[in-house]
Amino acid sequence: MSDSAPSRGSEGEALFRQVTSDLSIEERDYFSLCFYDKEEGIRHWLYNDKKILKQLKNLPWEFSFEVKFYPTTPTTIVDDHARYYVFLQLTALLLLR
Repeated sequence: MSDSAPSRGSEGEALFRQVTSDLSIEERDYFSLCFYDKEEGIRHWLYNDKKILKQLKNLPWEFSFEVKFYPTTPTTIVDDHARYYVFLQLTALLLLR
């Protein structure tokens, strides 16, 4: 990631834009950032319109870039980078089963 990462006081959109820019993803609609509450074993999606600090509360600054919405037809994804990351997550999910 670049050196100009958003601060905790930024909205989630700033961090999401930075990550998708660093990964060269143009079709952003399929993806989101999430964070995990490891004590409770719960995944939380990072809301782009809310401040990161309020969402994380006391959790560590650790995010996962994941597919949030899977396309019904993968060929509709035009962006090669987006298609690649969807493929990576699908492969990882299949290997976990």
